[in-house]
Amino acid sequence: VKKTGNETALKNFNVKADAIDYGVDVAKRNMPSQLTIKKKDGQIEDERTYGDDPYPPKG
Repeated sequence: VKKTGNETALKNFNVKADAIDYGVDVAKRNMPSQLTIKKKDGQIEDERTYGDDPYPPKG
């Protein structure tokens, strides 16, 4: 789990679900924030926004 702009990870995990749970907790404590979940190849798998969304979708 890394914070945007940091080279060093906040914490490393062997299980992806554990990393996501930790990331959600960090994101909720630092609202407004966005959690980006990536695949092993670096492609974005999911994005979650916590708190006020600065760019809400229309419609």
